[in-house]
Amino acid sequence: MKRRWLLLFPFAVLVLAAFWLDASANRQTKYLGLPPTPCIDPTRPLRQDFAFTLRITIDGRPRALDAGIGHDYGNCLHVLHTEDASGLVRLQANDDDAYTLGDFFNTWHWPFGPRLLLGHELEAGQRIQVKVNGAQVETFEQTVLAPGQSIEIDER
Repeated sequence: MKRRWLLLFPFAVLVLAAFWLDASANRQTKYLGLPPTPCIDPTRPLRQDFAFTLRITIDGRPRALDAGIGHDYGNCLHVLHTEDASGLVRLQANDDDAYTLGDFFNTWHWPFGPRLLLGHELEAGQRIQVKVNGAQVETFEQTVLAPGQSIEIDER
């Protein structure tokens, strides 16, 4: 009897581990598996260095940005990053590439689109509203970031 239990024990542990890993994976709602923006290379000069403001409202309540967005993977400071939860986002890049609002959300590891905001999926008929400097835009994740912009994202 003990010998049979010794043979079944590793199998039982393996099955339990598989169930735990599956349950953990199903709870993961943030990581997209998409590469975020590149890391800033401190050995090269910055070609872009500016900030913009991002305000997000969900269910009528302001949602602060996380402090430290873009501070990943050891010493990597991503091109798009935050220092605090104030809503100020920095773009510092060694290139002249255009970066978008979608790039920022990918760096934050959140999906974003016309009906999806910070894991909050809107119901049929609802849409995310994006305003840049007070003017509504329909570019959503393709909104190109520029110095001094004020971007407001709200669900409607």
